[in-house]
Amino acid sequence: MTANGTVTVPSGVTGVLVELWGGGGGGSFGYWSSGGGGGQGGYIRAYTTTAPGTVYAVTVGGPGGAGAFAGIGGAGGASTFGPNGGAAILSAGGGGGGIATAIVGCTEAPHQGGAGGTVSVTPSASLLVLETATGAAGANGTAGGCDGPRIGGAGGGPEGSAGSGGRGGNTFSQAGVAGTRGLVVITLSR
Repeated sequence: MTANGTVTVPSGVTGVLVELWGGGGGGSFGYWSSGGGGGQGGYIRAYTTTAPGTVYAVTVGGPGGAGAFAGIGGAGGASTFGPNGGAAILSAGGGGGGIATAIVGCTEAPHQGGAGGTVSVTPSASLLVLETATGAAGANGTAGGCDGPRIGGAGGGPEGSAGSGGRGGNTFSQAGVAGTRGLVVITLSR
């Protein structure tokens, strides 16, 4: 799923395999220095037993926006799964936005990459967690002084994949890049 919604378990289905990727954080926009990359969203893969007619609510984590001039990138949103009308039982957190630091002329430190998204699980007898992963942090931008090259830090995770962080901007001539939207994949089993 690429948008928020609900899933109703059809007749004959007794199990649901769920994969969630949180949204990626946006890259920051540096000034004299380069921007930090956004963090990758967290990941969860889990299986739950279920019954026909059960309705689940799904939230797909949105992407973190790119940082404005000398600003931090936005955090990605969490992707969640749980009973409709109840609390989420699975949550893959969004990646943190790339961080902007104070301007100190040519000696400005490189901007830091955003943290990777974390995961949370509400344990139950019907839930089997198969895999979890904290998202990769975004890379720091490079410091180049007044005349050196200043390259924005890479976003966490494979570029362009679900929940990857956006690249930080290169010096004050280039904005950071937004993260990518999270994803939820649901497979029904009999």
